[in-house]
This record gives sequence, C-alpha cells and structure tokens, in this order.
Amino acid sequence: MRAEGIGELQTKLFEIDGRRLYYHDEGAGRSVLILHGASLTQGAGAWDQVARALVEAGYRAIFPYRAGRGESDPHPIFLSLARDSRDMWALTDELALDRVVLVGHSAGAFVARDMLLKQPHRVAGVVSEDSAAFGKLSSATHKAADTDRFDAEDRALYEKYKETLAFLERPWEYPSEHNVLRILKRRKALHRDNLWKRQQVPHPDDAPVPEGRWCKVPLLLFTAGRGRIRQDDPEADQLRQQIPAEDVQFIVVTKSGHGIHEEQFEIFMRELLAFLERSQRPRRGQGHTSDVQF
Repeated sequence: MRAEGIGELQTKLFEIDGRRLYYHDEGAGRSVLILHGASLTQGAGAWDQVARALVEAGYRAIFPYRAGRGESDPHPIFLSLARDSRDMWALTDELALDRVVLVGHSAGAFVARDMLLKQPHRVAGVVSEDSAAFGKLSSATHKAADTDRFDAEDRALYEKYKETLAFLERPWEYPSEHNVLRILKRRKALHRDNLWKRQQVPHPDDAPVPEGRWCKVPLLLFTAGRGRIRQDDPEADQLRQQIPAEDVQFIVVTKSGHGIHEEQFEIFMRELLAFLERSQRPRRGQGHTSDVQF
C-alpha cells in the first residue's frame, strides 16, 4: 500500500483557553481522530503516511499535536488525561464532528480511553496501538534470554544490536534497525526537550476505569510481539482474557516494536481500514472476539 496523492499536510490552528493547539485535518467522510503517544520522538510527520492512506480510502483524518507537543502550547501547570481529553473534545466540537473513531498510540490510547468513558455516545470505535490502556503485552514477557523464540532473521538482528539495547537498558525490545533508532531518538529527545516534565500525572477529573468488559464500542487492539510473542502463545492468550471489550479484534504483530504503524505500515493500514469498514455496519448480537496473526 502506498499513501500518496494529497500533497503536503496543512497545519491548522485551534485556540482553547488562550492556548494554541495545532492540528491537521484532511479529507472528507467518516472522521478518524489520531492521538499520538507521549512525545513526537519520530517527528511531527510520523503519522503523515497513515493520514494520507485514510484520506485516499475516503475518510477524514484529524491529527492534533496534543498540548506541549510539536508547536502546541502546554497546559499551564501539568499534563493530565482529563486536560488532554478535554482539549480533544473541544477540537471535535470546533470541527462539528459527529461520532468519531479514536486511534490512540501508546499514551494516546489512554486519552482515547478517557474520552470514551466520558462521552461514549460520541465514539464510534477505538483503535489501541501497543498501549496498556486497553491491553498490552508487558515488557516482562519479552525476556532478553528468549532468543529461541526469534526466527533466523530476528536472531541475526539481535546479535547485531544486543549491546546497544543493553546500553539503553531495554534488552527486551525488538532488535530491528527501525526500532533501535526510535529508542535512541527518544532518549536524546528526553534530554534535549525535557520530555520527562511533560508526562501525564493523575487528576481528579480523570475518568475512573470500571471493572470487567466496560468498552461497549468496537475495539481494534494491536500489540507488538517484539519478535518473541505470537498470536497463539500463552502470553497472548492471557492478554486476550483481559481485554475489556466484547466486540474486539486482537492482533499480535510479532515482527514489530512499539511503533507498529510505521514499522509494519502495510499490516496496520490493512487491519485499520477493515476495522473501519466493519465497525460502521449495523451491530448485531453481543459482539465477538477475533484474532489475526502476523
């Protein structure tokens, strides 16, 4: 799949409480709101390819730079889920969006969760990418010693990058060149941009998370297997039992690190577009769980 044809994404400005919030808004049709992770380590264009592919498929892609990221102004005191989700709902009001599909990566999926819990009637579906907000394989499952789980290609990559990953104190990470460079960039950004000062902290207005299968909208859950975990492994089955939704498609992308939408763009977009098509059909029964393995 290639995502071309709509040219340079145009940056737009929305003001809220005297703060500037920058965003992209491209295309027409059903609205998809993309919520990036805690930082923009890979650069502001990390989601451009996804946005272009959505537009070419007939969707409207909205990608805001959340407070304190990119050129968007920070919140005056500290970041929180409540403040981020309030910003995002204010933006959807400004754009007169009806029901939206939320796509959240990492910390962005926690914002999606807060948005869903507070205004569920405005959410048509949720996509969670490698985030504990809706369920994620923990780093404890990706033991560095489990090299026997690698295929020949990933074992060779591990031998090439294992010293770098050990130095970065992340020996369990996926040893691809893309993922190693992503981790290196994030470490540099932490020191250059004081990103540790931009982490979300608890707030009284954060939505409490219920017990059980509280997610009542269609859910597409991606989790990275980091070369070690596959769809039918016990760790994946344990996670499957904990997903808080009835209507869920659960996908372990084995050959990927944290940024699945970049590292495995073809898989990510194929499943995202199929989910968007499926989730706009009339819902019947109590929903279902389905699995896809890569």
